[in-house]
Amino acid sequence: MILIIIGWVIFRADNLSQAYGYIKSMFGISENVLYNSQAIFYLKEYGIYIILGTIFSIPFTHRLHLNFQGFIVKFIKIIVFTFIFIISMSYIIKGTYNPFIYFNF
Repeated sequence: MILIIIGWVIFRADNLSQAYGYIKSMFGISENVLYNSQAIFYLKEYGIYIILGTIFSIPFTHRLHLNFQGFIVKFIKIIVFTFIFIISMSYIIKGTYNPFIYFNF
């Protein structure tokens, strides 16, 4: 995956020196720092979502199926995923401003 991301940088950059500068910044070798006050703000603001996303990306439901087969587990899983989906969509909708696309024409 690292090679793919570096390849994207090379194809996106206007020249090789610009690509080299991007790659240096990605790995923290340049004068740019790996984090700043804005990064710390986002970690404080959305840190719980990062942690929850990491936890829920682990396939632990396979073990639930091994231990508790049945309709109740499937029903609870559907309820939890629906709740997470609704919460996620509300944060996406709340955090964006979407003006009418043809207003400027």
